[in-house]
Amino acid sequence: MKKFLILALSAALLLALFGCGSPKEDDKGIPGVNAPPAGTENFEEIALTLPSPTSPETDTGENGSKMYKYTGEDFTKIKEALPGSYVAVTYKATVTYAVGEIGWIDASNAGPVISGKDDKGKNQTAYYNVEDLLLGTDNFTVHIFNGATLADVTLYAAPPDYDYKGNDKATAGATKIVLPQGHNIIGRGDLSKVDFKKITTAASGTLVFYFDETADTESGILKFGPKKGSPYKHYGIDSDGSIKDESGKGWRVVNSETRTITYTVAEIKAGVTEAGAGFNKLEINNDSSGKEGVLLYLELKP
Repeated sequence: MKKFLILALSAALLLALFGCGSPKEDDKGIPGVNAPPAGTENFEEIALTLPSPTSPETDTGENGSKMYKYTGEDFTKIKEALPGSYVAVTYKATVTYAVGEIGWIDASNAGPVISGKDDKGKNQTAYYNVEDLLLGTDNFTVHIFNGATLADVTLYAAPPDYDYKGNDKATAGATKIVLPQGHNIIGRGDLSKVDFKKITTAASGTLVFYFDETADTESGILKFGPKKGSPYKHYGIDSDGSIKDESGKGWRVVNSETRTITYTVAEIKAGVTEAGAGFNKLEINNDSSGKEGVLLYLELKP
């Protein structure tokens, strides 16, 4: 595992120095976000047997869906893994938007999202804590779609003496909203169907985005809005709470002192109403001018 971390950090450094594309498109390798969680070098590496893909029993609403279902001993290992354990999901993608869901029960009940990276079919890996996975009663699934290919799922199991502290941004009593991973952790991708329901069915509350110290009103601009149909129609929420759907409108910027962006549940519900019937997704969509500022954590405060 230590060798793996050294190689991963070296690769991230090479990408930063020589990688193609703009800086915001590169994987920044933030520990526990798009890189293995820090302090996990002594975790047990457990290779899970990749099952043969099957077609979902019901319509998922996604293009070219394939379901990889882990059962039996592999499922038990994931289910019984101690807090702080995580899975590494390796896959190939040819698009920059959502290409998979880590856990799937039905079309409206799916786990964290993985996104593509449009990197000419090279393998990429997303890392998720086991407590964020959506597990069935006797299985764990990886739902792959939009032309992606699943290559490997590995469990990294925490030892009994591991002192798991969680995320230091977490607020007592708040609900964690799992960040989509894969493409661009600055903030681009679909929230899970489960998290969508947590937000839009809450009676009230505030959704808080936490950024790193590099974020400011020049670099951390972020758009959050519903998407529906094809092509997708995005709605941004301005600082005064008004809903905008024009190109370049509806942006809300990072607070340069707190490094946060906030939205009320009421504002998001208004965006859902504006989107119309059939709307069922929320998206984090970074402005093209936001070249710095990493999104670290997302939670719903009551």
